[in-house]
Amino acid sequence: MTKSKFSGLADLHRDRTNEEPEAEALVSATPPPAPVSARQGRARGKSSSGEYQKTTILLHSDVYHAVQTKLLSTNRGKAVADKKDMSDVVNDLLRAWSKKADV
Repeated sequence: MTKSKFSGLADLHRDRTNEEPEAEALVSATPPPAPVSARQGRARGKSSSGEYQKTTILLHSDVYHAVQTKLLSTNRGKAVADKKDMSDVVNDLLRAWSKKADV
């Protein structure tokens, strides 16, 4: 009978478990690591937030470039949290339009 290509791995695993029982006891005797805070890492962005809906809009190129230029100049020197992007501008304009249309 021929051995499978994984039989060497099984033999190696068997040898390790037979030779190092005290190492396994040391590993299980160590205390578990402290729980990791849920707020570690980067803050969630708009794309992963449930408060935002992804959508696609078509803008004239001249409008798009004018708004991007204006955003770059107004955002210069501001903290990341205070900077506006295109979606903020569109959201603000649509919210104002929606309120105006309801009246």
